[in-house]
Amino acid sequence: RGSAVEGREVLVTRGEHRGLSGKIEAAIPGGWYLVSDLFRHDATNAVISSRDLELVPPRVTSLKRKVSPTEPREGVRVHAKAARLVLERLREERLRLLRPAAGG
Repeated sequence: RGSAVEGREVLVTRGEHRGLSGKIEAAIPGGWYLVSDLFRHDATNAVISSRDLELVPPRVTSLKRKVSPTEPREGVRVHAKAARLVLERLREERLRLLRPAAGG
């Protein structure tokens, strides 16, 4: 039996794939989803907890295209949130890499 969210676009809000967007391929028991299309030129799928995913509103057709001036505001908010999450992840990684150098 298929899940009601299969085929829906999602934004990863936490974890190692934070800031990426993809499509739900399948639901896995226990609150997990198989998510595809996280990387543009890679067919790799990832299993991600439902706690780390946010459904993209159906009106937003794709997160992987350029934002046009006529796009609904909701789509722009999704793009902005994805960008903030990626920047936050990069800042955390930078601090993690700098910490050992500062201590020694």
